[in-house]
Amino acid sequence: MVISNRLSNKISSDLAMKGIIDTKYEDCYSYCLEFFFDMMLFSISLILIGFLLHRLVYSIIFILVMMPIKMTAGGAHAGSRLLCDILSYSVYMIVLYLPSFLYVNPSVSLILSIIASVVIIYLSPIEVSERQAVINNQKQLKTICAVFCMLSVLSEFVFMYFGCMDYAEILFFCLIVILINQLIGLLMISHT
Repeated sequence: MVISNRLSNKISSDLAMKGIIDTKYEDCYSYCLEFFFDMMLFSISLILIGFLLHRLVYSIIFILVMMPIKMTAGGAHAGSRLLCDILSYSVYMIVLYLPSFLYVNPSVSLILSIIASVVIIYLSPIEVSERQAVINNQKQLKTICAVFCMLSVLSEFVFMYFGCMDYAEILFFCLIVILINQLIGLLMISHT
């Protein structure tokens, strides 16, 4: 997000100027702060939007599924911060309202979620940016991704069991979006 980028640069610059951090680590601090602010601002804004649209639980499910799996599975990255913001909020709105417009048979969605999870785990991590995952870290990312994918499928089953079909569908659509993002990332890699 543009806001978090400016804020993290300002904070890390101030910390370096005051001698609190070494200037050679200023970029590292800026990156970590930006990542933290991105996650916080994005999550808070989604919760606020969900509250205003009377879809708070949907928003919380979206955050709990998309963030950890997307971060560990990897995939395509937008070309700029502004495009990333636009795409992120657009995907959120689509996933938020898709269950209202598109019915998916519960058995079919559960089977497709299992298949999507297996493929996501198999492909992970896909890193398209210049920050390639360290080889030792790839196994750890894949393991974490597998845990969150299994929890998502299990949660989808539990929601279905208790008749909360809209919540189950949110989980299903989140997994499909993550898989599509991975496939786009693979296409980007193959064209470089």
